[in-house]
Amino acid sequence: MSTDGRSVTLIEAKSGATIASDYTDGVDRLARVLRARAHDRPIATRVIHGGMTRQTRGPTQLVPWHEIDQLIWIDTDAPA
Repeated sequence: MSTDGRSVTLIEAKSGATIASDYTDGVDRLARVLRARAHDRPIATRVIHGGMTRQTRGPTQLVPWHEIDQLIWIDTDAPA
């Protein structure tokens, strides 16, 4: 979990190259728990994987490991 004080980014790493239908289950479940506990900061979810394709499933970004340097890790638009 990464946090800048204004937002939270939940990150899960998967070594597999093939994106399975349950790839986002872990981070999505944790995000739901945090939101249910009246967490007041924006929560982003990402899965870093061993494949070659960037995808979005619901609110979660699936990012190939070789593209992690292209991500913005801090939400500069989140309220202070």
